Amino acid sequence: MLNFTFLIPLVENLGLLAALAVGYAGVLTASERWHPTARSIAIGAVFGAAGAVAMHLPVELLPGLIFDVRAVPLLLSAVFGGPWAAVVAGAEIAGVRLMIGGAGAVPAMVTVIGFICFSIGLWHLRQRYSQFGAHHLAVAGLLSIVPISLGLSLLGFDAAKSILATMAFPLIVTHTLGCYLVGWLLLAEDRRRRTEWELQQARQAADRANEAKSQFLAQISHELRTPMSAIIGSLDLLSLEPVKAEHRQMVEVTRRSANNLVTLLNDLLDLSKIEAGQMTFSEQAVDIRALLDDQRTLYSSVADSKGLPLTFKIAANVPQHIRIDGHRLKQVLGNLLGNAIKFTAEGFVEVTAEMAADTGQPPRMRIAVRDTGAGIPAHRQEAIFEAFAQANAQIDHLYGGTGLGLPISRKLARAMGGDVTLESIEKLGSCFVLELPVETVEVDDLATVETQAETDLATLVSTKPFANRRVLLAEDVEVSRAVIAEMLQSLGADVVAVSDGEQAVIEAMKGVDLILMDMQMPLLDGPEATRRIRQLSTEVARTPIFALTADATADNKRLYHAAGLDGVLTKPVDWGQLVAVVGCYMCPANPSEDASAPLASKTSSFSARPCRALSQPSPGTQAATSCNTETLDSLEEVLGRDTLLDLLQQFPVSIDLSLEEVRKAVSEVPLSHDKLRMAAHSLKGAAANLGFERFHTLAEKLETSAGRDEAALIASELEDELQQVRAFIDDYTHKQRNPTAISAVL
Repeated sequence: MLNFTFLIPLVENLGLLAALAVGYAGVLTASERWHPTARSIAIGAVFGAAGAVAMHLPVELLPGLIFDVRAVPLLLSAVFGGPWAAVVAGAEIAGVRLMIGGAGAVPAMVTVIGFICFSIGLWHLRQRYSQFGAHHLAVAGLLSIVPISLGLSLLGFDAAKSILATMAFPLIVTHTLGCYLVGWLLLAEDRRRRTEWELQQARQAADRANEAKSQFLAQISHELRTPMSAIIGSLDLLSLEPVKAEHRQMVEVTRRSANNLVTLLNDLLDLSKIEAGQMTFSEQAVDIRALLDDQRTLYSSVADSKGLPLTFKIAANVPQHIRIDGHRLKQVLGNLLGNAIKFTAEGFVEVTAEMAADTGQPPRMRIAVRDTGAGIPAHRQEAIFEAFAQANAQIDHLYGGTGLGLPISRKLARAMGGDVTLESIEKLGSCFVLELPVETVEVDDLATVETQAETDLATLVSTKPFANRRVLLAEDVEVSRAVIAEMLQSLGADVVAVSDGEQAVIEAMKGVDLILMDMQMPLLDGPEATRRIRQLSTEVARTPIFALTADATADNKRLYHAAGLDGVLTKPVDWGQLVAVVGCYMCPANPSEDASAPLASKTSSFSARPCRALSQPSPGTQAATSCNTETLDSLEEVLGRDTLLDLLQQFPVSIDLSLEEVRKAVSEVPLSHDKLRMAAHSLKGAAANLGFERFHTLAEKLETSAGRDEAALIASELEDELQQVRAFIDDYTHKQRNPTAISAVL
């Protein structure tokens, strides 16, 4: 009669086989980066350990009738780990069996060898047969009686027959069920891991495709910017000429179309940056009511031309000042407002701003743009937030457009922690809601963002801000070179134009007041040409050099600053941008020198020749930052108040980049003197031209510092001084933009 006490070791063996499946999964996870052979050996060790433990958990069917499940892990070892796994598992099991000893040791060795060969055969079958499954393993368990019979035959025919007569059936059943059940678990684990791997590969392929698309868009935008610079520049120059009224209208239409194309290029770049995760935001204090009023002023004339009332309603709970990226906020609002006016034939357009109720921290502001336009069908309301999509073909035909405005607006809003949502009823109108988290800013901390007034082109040219200044222009594209040279000449400059970096270095050695350097040129590119100029021992090494580029990303700006460039001009070059960025470098060499007076020398140094002599502080100097306010007054006369204040706001940002290069240079072993001097040179020049005397002096000391400790100490002082400069700029900007505050102080 059967002894049911065998159920206890049977359950133990089942637990052992379950543990084998868990161990297999663990080894696969731990050995993902291992060499295949090492992984196979590790898997074999796990399977061999399971077989060795199985020999210590024998199942007693009848008195004296004992067997174990060591064959199951050994048969499965090669299937899931390869030939090396079977060899390792077999060696481990054989070693333990020899240690146990007894008359059955030798037959057991023959059986183990048979199982190893059988397992490797199963591995080959799995490699060649895609439909390999647990049922094949069940068949293998069924046939396991063959190597067992071969091993038992060494004990003699009668002994083998007697043993098999009593044990063959339980052995076959146990091995068949064991191989099927454990194999099914292990195959399921393999399928799960394969699915995860395929999903990961698909995700990586999608990311690569998305990155390739973004790079393609960025490259196309970059390549188009250079000819667009020539087109817009030529149209600007043509607009200055006396032409017939009908021809002037054609010029204006063409120029507006070119500006629209530049806007499209900017949208493409924004889209590629967002999708590549490279979009950065610059948060600062913004007068939200003034910003909304600017938008109302900007779009009122367009709405009036269509007979549409444009109203703005700002709730009382909206704070006066918030901290946010004002430029991106205006970009999103501009897209929403532009679309509302564009797609509304009659009725009204209304903008409301309010703080969302009960939203927790941080508080959220809601700006709704409502119109009475054509509306959007329900089934298309999500599609319009996809790139290049329109509500329907008729809209596309009537109004045109690329379909990038709304996708970019939503992506920007979400990147800023908010969202753009839509409520629309076809033929009745639409309401786009922009919701963003905001931080309220106290008036004392204000550094508001205001819309920079656009200077009239004719007025700008008539002032000749670059009169009698010698400018070196390095640009390899002939058309762009000719147009930018003409722009500089219209502003009064004496232009020397070259087509590659080597010529730029040669001409720079002859002495110029300013260098505009294209970044991608034959023979010698812009950064390398700049490095060579900075390495010259003469005063030429101090000449201000600005990058001309269509790719002004943050990473490239850092590269340009590291090369020794003083700033970046983005193509297509805008007249106002050109004057604002490089204007202060073109100021007279001393306070008494007239803007149209001839140069005393063809060489110039922006650190030694600021807009006002830094060696002679005026009574208006601010003690906290040693800022010569007479210099600021002079810059305001040349550039205008808005441009000056924008330059002041940009100053700490550019200084942060140069200080980062200083920190990198100081941390290098050995100390990188060249990098340190170039970064200090940039700091010194930028500070000099805005009148920050103490900052200029510290940068000058840093440029000539002898060792790492001295440089690190000066860099620390510069960082402390930068905090003082920030405070001064905030205070100065606030007073200049709020005359009543100045009056109150007086």
